[in-house]
Amino acid sequence: MDDVAAIRNGAGYWILEDVGVLCARGKDRLSWANGMVTCDVLAIPDGGSHSAGIVNPKGKFVALVDVWRDPDAIWLLIEGGRAAEAHRVLDGYLVMEEVELTDRSAELVVVTVQGSRAGEAVNDAACPNRMKDRSGARGFDLLVPRDRLANVVQSLGRCASRVGAEAAEILRVEQGLPAWGREVSEDVFPQEAHLEDSHVSFTKGCYVGQETVVRLRDRGHANRFVVGLDLGEFEPPGQGAQIRSGDAVVGTITSAVHSPTLRKSIAMAMVKRAHVEPGTLLSVGEAQATVVSLPFVQPR
Repeated sequence: MDDVAAIRNGAGYWILEDVGVLCARGKDRLSWANGMVTCDVLAIPDGGSHSAGIVNPKGKFVALVDVWRDPDAIWLLIEGGRAAEAHRVLDGYLVMEEVELTDRSAELVVVTVQGSRAGEAVNDAACPNRMKDRSGARGFDLLVPRDRLANVVQSLGRCASRVGAEAAEILRVEQGLPAWGREVSEDVFPQEAHLEDSHVSFTKGCYVGQETVVRLRDRGHANRFVVGLDLGEFEPPGQGAQIRSGDAVVGTITSAVHSPTLRKSIAMAMVKRAHVEPGTLLSVGEAQATVVSLPFVQPR
């Protein structure tokens, strides 16, 4: 696919309309945000960012989020159309703190630029940005005022090509990156999606849901995990397709694509713990599926 090749060989961009933007200001914003998300906000330098989750008291996800720290604000980029729900939940934890939390999604849009030439394209755009790899080829997310979007897109077009939704999904699955509404939902713990290393701090102290997340690490284990499936020449199955070991249903497909890079069909799936070892043979309808390690394609 040409769009995938554009990322692999140069740069491409797409608009993340399902990513909303919350902003926290006020003198207590750092300590308050640190108690709301799973990453260590206090360890993020000004101008830096970190992936995180917002979890409920039972340790399950409310939202996936990228935390951007500026000298006077904390920006929360909420994945999967969950900004309004995240705003509602977070606002409920504001009691005596001097924090103003606002939803800026109506005026700000997130654009991602991916590929080996992404830095060059981002420099021309002149918008706030942070590093964010959504393709395995390095990249950046840009925070763009909606009234400047047309001009920014025109600027990006000098170095990067516009990438369609299908190519963006292929790139995501090739990298084994969990997405809200696919591998992650309100029924999922961070460990089940293998996000404990990239999204969770186990040393920073208290946050909402911390006790359950730590207990799952220290005293128990998750009963299911996200895995990769090699489907070979078979057609990619739909989301929710059942995965079997013999006659027993052991999981479901969460995302599936045909990879032009690997020239075969691949999928991400939520599978019971007893069936997650690489090399395990499973079936999806008439298709044979082999469990493989993620990512499918090694980052460049």
